[in-house]
Amino acid sequence: MRSGSDVSRVLRALARFAAVFVLLWVGFYEIQRSFPCLLTGADLIFQTKLSEESTPHLLKQADKTGLLFFGNSKALSGFVPEKFDSAMNAAGQPVESYNLGLPGYGYFVDRLASIFAAGNVPKYILITIPWTPDEHYGNVFHFVRHDSELMNELFPFRFLPRDIVMASSSAMFAHRPLDYYETNRRLVAQMIADRGYFLIYDADRFPEGRLPRDYKEASDEPTRVSERVATTHGREFRELNRLLETYRVTCLMIPTYRRLGQFAQPPPINQRVAAELVAYPRVQLLGPDYILLDNRYFADRTHLNRVGAELYTEYLADLVAPNLH
Repeated sequence: MRSGSDVSRVLRALARFAAVFVLLWVGFYEIQRSFPCLLTGADLIFQTKLSEESTPHLLKQADKTGLLFFGNSKALSGFVPEKFDSAMNAAGQPVESYNLGLPGYGYFVDRLASIFAAGNVPKYILITIPWTPDEHYGNVFHFVRHDSELMNELFPFRFLPRDIVMASSSAMFAHRPLDYYETNRRLVAQMIADRGYFLIYDADRFPEGRLPRDYKEASDEPTRVSERVATTHGREFRELNRLLETYRVTCLMIPTYRRLGQFAQPPPINQRVAAELVAYPRVQLLGPDYILLDNRYFADRTHLNRVGAELYTEYLADLVAPNLH
């Protein structure tokens, strides 16, 4: 049995540990808050997007139909709000859109509540990646659903030491201490000015900003249709539908894009998904699961270059315009 003095020593040690932990946490947090552009490219875009979407007045033109576009990095680099709004206006549907695609993160339902609560309530949201089915929820072996998201919440500065090293290395090679930081600052400012659109490219492998005409991947399956997986029998869909009903928002599920030859041409509509959505008027399926675009429209094997992004955006405007009411 432990004596009272033993318990006191343990408690004092725990208190000292907690104090040091809090001081370190606050210190790292303040460094990152004061120098946000120390983050590396994808992390910087990710954190900036999350900050923007939870800030009031993301949509600023009350006389136009608000529209938010969700998806992963393919959405981030594939949807150009300025081009979309121009095409929609020409079709007699004045809208104000914003690209909320995130690099490496296709989830969106878990973000909607905070976006709407901040006052950023559009009339429509566009999605290319469906909600998550129940099998991706936590269980006794993996009780955290999006563990990377939880780590970002608990330790938003967790990559700060790595980012400081990379910034220092970049500055050393450039012989300009602020080069890395200023370059990142300009990238973020441009992304915000472009309402969330951000060009992604692999300059080392494809310096001309487009894939070679004969580019292929060993994983390409040109005879297989990559069918979209979505079901209305799950908790995340119920949460999505609840939010849509509460805020009177309509969700339009639209095609993503693939390289020509990457997969086979899909049917004009996914009949299975369309049949499931009949009972849910707030969620509508438009077009095929994906469209196929030539290699010349891609900046790398996954993402569109600016010309490709504008082409894809125009396609979406033509698809969406007749379905806005």
